[in-house]
Amino acid sequence: MSWRDLDPHIRQIAEKVCTEKELTALKLWENGTGYRRIGLILGISMSTARGRVHRALDRINNVLAKEDNGQDTNPLREPDRPAA
Repeated sequence: MSWRDLDPHIRQIAEKVCTEKELTALKLWENGTGYRRIGLILGISMSTARGRVHRALDRINNVLAKEDNGQDTNPLREPDRPAA
């Protein structure tokens, strides 16, 4: 899935609640880029790249959970991906 294929509502939430750094990492990740490659592109470590993506996903999921009246939803659950 690419960033452009993501539900427009979720993209809008991400653009509102994520920092610019988190959003940049999230867009790369959504386009299928691994954490190691994100780190190389952005000049950060792989663990920092992973942290930015995780924080972005947490922020988005928190907003979505509030919209669903506190139900436990996680539409952006992180799939298993290689670090490459």
